[in-house]
Amino acid sequence: MFQYFPSDLTYLDIRLARLFLRGTELLLSIGILNSIKDIPLSQERDLRKYSSTTQKRLVFGVVLLVFILGDGLIYWIYGEQAGWMALICTGLGLVPVLLIGGLLWLLGWFVGSVNGE
Repeated sequence: MFQYFPSDLTYLDIRLARLFLRGTELLLSIGILNSIKDIPLSQERDLRKYSSTTQKRLVFGVVLLVFILGDGLIYWIYGEQAGWMALICTGLGLVPVLLIGGLLWLLGWFVGSVNGE
């Protein structure tokens, strides 16, 4: 039977564990993993606010994963120049998404102001 002792850890295992801990600390510091405090059990739940917050966190998490994990793996596997190119291409690919999202937000704000909301 194979047993995994701490002395059997390789350098890569230690690096991956440290990277995971840093990522978890980052997510805790920016509040992505603290979703429990958004909905106190003793108060009424505002499901629209909760849905909006959850959607924002999901979008932010996906973008964060694409930039850190995707571009980080390209940097790690192919080198520094490819990593910078991946970062530039990912950023430029995000521009149309931000423009469309901004346009939709602006239209929603305009309709809300016309309707008196």
